[in-house]
Amino acid sequence: MNKNLAFLGSREGLDLGKKSGETDIEYFSKLDSGDIYSIFAPKTYPEKIQSLLVAVNLADFVVLHVEEIDWKLGEQIVVCDLLEKPGLILAKDWIYEQVKPFLKGTKLENWSWAKDEKEMWELLRGWKSPEREGLEIWIDQAFKVKSVGTVVLGVVKAGKIAVHDKLQIWPAGRQVEVKSIQMQDKDQKEAGPNARVGLALKGIEPDEIPRGSILGESKLLESLPSWQKLDLYKGDESKITHLFHGITFAGYQNGQLAKPVPITKTSKKFLLVENANKKGLRIVGYGDVND
Repeated sequence: MNKNLAFLGSREGLDLGKKSGETDIEYFSKLDSGDIYSIFAPKTYPEKIQSLLVAVNLADFVVLHVEEIDWKLGEQIVVCDLLEKPGLILAKDWIYEQVKPFLKGTKLENWSWAKDEKEMWELLRGWKSPEREGLEIWIDQAFKVKSVGTVVLGVVKAGKIAVHDKLQIWPAGRQVEVKSIQMQDKDQKEAGPNARVGLALKGIEPDEIPRGSILGESKLLESLPSWQKLDLYKGDESKITHLFHGITFAGYQNGQLAKPVPITKTSKKFLLVENANKKGLRIVGYGDVND
């Protein structure tokens, strides 16, 4: 089974598998008990909130490693709660007792708790990846490879994909062909739900594929839907600078989006963010793209 996991917090001394890549996110791959784990760890957080948001929403399950209680923990709790992620808390027993009051009233109140790495993996083995209808491949990287052409890396969020499939790509709004598929550096004829894939595409250039592009079924969000201010946010909502949906981070100013945002059915929430580089809670509000 393919399992996509976000790991938040210190990774020192923990075995998350083989490091497979790095952008503002560090990517790891681990084979455990027949399951393939693709692990996303935000590298530039807390300085930049983008890597936290992308890692959490690219994944289907979150491990939050808590070693101290500070503003970063509060922001991570808010993000995981609003994006409605299942997960577990990795923390020593005395720290977990201090954290529990901050989880009340959030989705994290129902998360599991692991006191060490051994318990963490035992719990992860019992977690099953979600099954979703439709067809969506979320793209988080695109680049050119000599003698191959345009290559993208992403996650099959719903459905399955096969070599020679012809699919729409958003926001480009055109048809592309899947020339080849790789998983774990091995060529495949097809890839199923929740697989971490590398795809060679025909009919498009890398600079036409921003992070957050979707292969398959989508449409574009071109204006801001109705939204709700976060109760914990005490600032001025005029400070909103970005909208986050799927794994797209789009500029926002004076009620206008800087670019069209591909809509995903597999994660309907969007977040509104202020000054992405400041310290302190940066989530201003949230909403549902289907409203």
